[in-house]
Order: sequence, then structure tokens, then C-alpha cells
Amino acid sequence: MARSGKLVSVGDAAGQLQVSPGTVRNWIDKGYIRAVRLPSGHRKVPEAEISKLLGKMFELAPPVMESDEPAPRRRRSQIPPDEWGQPV
Repeated sequence: MARSGKLVSVGDAAGQLQVSPGTVRNWIDKGYIRAVRLPSGHRKVPEAEISKLLGKMFELAPPVMESDEPAPRRRRSQIPPDEWGQPV
């Protein structure tokens, strides 16, 4: 891989992507993100890869629905309680 742009740590990449460092490592292992492995064994992620992935994440995100109405309230289970008052 040609070195172009800044390289960031897996932890920094995770912070920018708002996922855990383990998720970033999994994505690297699966080939979703390219990374450089240093002689020390640590991985560094090009910022261009992070930007590319962020772009894909925003493309796939569902549209935000705007409404003046509040979200509907969730109801408790309609299951009748057992003899101790717990839903069955």
C-alpha cells in the first residue's frame, strides 16, 4: 500500500467512526478497511479509509423523519401477571 495521507491508530479510527477498537480490527481482518501493519505489530489506518467508510455509512443510513408529534409511548406488556405479580 502506498503511503499517502496521515495514518491513525485503531483507537483513533474507532473514535472517528463511533465504534469500538475491536470492531475496527474486525473490519480490517475482513477487508472492509485497509490498514498498515507496523514492524511492532500495531496497525495504522489511513485517514482516507476512514473518510471513505464514513461516506458509505451516511449513504446507507435511513433518512431522519422530522415531525412535530412526539414519539408514541411504549405500552407495558399486556400479559396478565402470575400469582406473584410478574408477567408470564
